[in-house]
Amino acid sequence: MAQIREAKKSGKPDAIIDLLDHFLAGFRIAEQNAKKSLQGFAEGQKIGEWAMSIMGIGPVLAAGLMAHIDIEKAPHAGHIFSFAGLNPQQEWNKGEKRPWNADLKVLCWKIGQSFVKSKSREGSFYGPIFDEQKAIYIARNEAGEYKQRAADILASKNFRNETVTKSALQSGVLSDGHIDAMARRYAIKFFLSHWHYVAYEDHHGSPPARPWIIEFGGHSDFQPPPNWADG
Repeated sequence: MAQIREAKKSGKPDAIIDLLDHFLAGFRIAEQNAKKSLQGFAEGQKIGEWAMSIMGIGPVLAAGLMAHIDIEKAPHAGHIFSFAGLNPQQEWNKGEKRPWNADLKVLCWKIGQSFVKSKSREGSFYGPIFDEQKAIYIARNEAGEYKQRAADILASKNFRNETVTKSALQSGVLSDGHIDAMARRYAIKFFLSHWHYVAYEDHHGSPPARPWIIEFGGHSDFQPPPNWADG
């Protein structure tokens, strides 16, 4: 702070700019060092190595998942969904403790964003799943299959102004934003199901007793995790 005050007193903009550049350079170095540490942590376990082999998952996201998910407390992938706030049946009523981990929920949101951003890159696995599922949701929406859901959302939230979202809900369909979010959540759950499979097999020495099955969106067959063969 003293350096900044001295730079201001000098009355020279260049001095302030040089000082800011100095601090920014320090922040960048600190960020790089932090990423290296997280990468080392993630690379120390098979689940971390597997996660970083996935397009869109870097050392920060991989290490975050490892820090928040305890496979011993997750015999099924559904336990991870709930802990990440991705269980639509969960309710958080006033005065009650939040039933999910807020940090993990944010982390999963970032993962979904990363999958979407990297979906066109060669080797992307979950990005194309997002596109495929979004097309399914769009078709269902246009067929009126989400009319009741649209009505429920409209009744549960206070839309003060006439917006594109409110207009869509009033017409009995979900908004483009709702459809996009649903597809992202689907891709995230698909990834977390694979995460669970890999982590469980690595920890227990054998796959989950009953393979996870994605029963919505037309996916009823087991699809093994990408980049994971015999551990």
